[in-house]
Amino acid sequence: LVPELGYLTFFGEEFCFSKSPYVIQANLFKLNPPYGMNSLFCQLSKALKDQTNQAGAQLFGIEHDTSTNPQPCVDGRSRQQFAFEYIRGIWNTYPDTPKFAFLNSLAAHDYSVDLAYQSLGIEAYDEYLSDFLEEMLQRPDANNTIIVLRSDHGLQGGPSPIDFSTQVEHMYPFNNLIVPNTFRGSSWWIENLFSNQDKLVTGYDLYNTLRGILAPRLKDGGGPAKLNINGYNSGIPEWSYDLLAQKVPEDRTCEDAKIPVEFCPCMEERTDLMPHFYVGHAEKLSERQNITLKRNGEGKFEPLMVPGRKKQL
Repeated sequence: LVPELGYLTFFGEEFCFSKSPYVIQANLFKLNPPYGMNSLFCQLSKALKDQTNQAGAQLFGIEHDTSTNPQPCVDGRSRQQFAFEYIRGIWNTYPDTPKFAFLNSLAAHDYSVDLAYQSLGIEAYDEYLSDFLEEMLQRPDANNTIIVLRSDHGLQGGPSPIDFSTQVEHMYPFNNLIVPNTFRGSSWWIENLFSNQDKLVTGYDLYNTLRGILAPRLKDGGGPAKLNINGYNSGIPEWSYDLLAQKVPEDRTCEDAKIPVEFCPCMEERTDLMPHFYVGHAEKLSERQNITLKRNGEGKFEPLMVPGRKKQL
């Protein structure tokens, strides 16, 4: 839909996603954006695969590096810097063309069993993201650019799900919109956006919102133009909300928002917070690293010594 509306598009993943079961884009439906990162990361994966003699490994499963230790590297930069540079280049090269860029970062997917290092990747990524946002918000076209920062879950991986705070965080993905106050030449939508900031919203609501943002407007400031594009008005769930044009009800429940119980962040609607698809995951990783999880007399796990630290968990 976006290309048909005249937008120049970019789709980025920070790994080679060809044949990957974890990325449905381009695997289950057609996706041919003019700009993307897959070719770059597939070449890096192929080179690393040859260097490390991983003959039977799929390219999407080849680990490249971490933000703090880019190895192998290109020009001494981490792979997590490449996409930002690519997007900057697109914005600089096509200043007068509408642009739509989607980037999926893997910074919150650190599966290191060593807890001492698990947060370093996201900490380094914070610096890259901060620099990128600061630059984008100072550009002349910042008053005509909307930036969405979101996640599909909190930090996960490794033995972290054993920790209750991680289980709680995993159920609370974040969703942030940076919208210029001159959007559409007025500020009528600001009240709605502020009203919705503490409400229960989902990716369906964000999709509804983006569809509203992308809709072409008549020059006289009227409503969206009527377009003869197949499927243009389809795909928006009737139970979702446009976060700029509508107010989400205070009493909205996970059932109302079509959120499965196992992913619901509302305490009163679920019996536990454990990410169900991680049950037993931490124990398996611990066994792989020869770490024994022992229970004390109260049935609780005894503290673990974090590698490299003189401190118990």
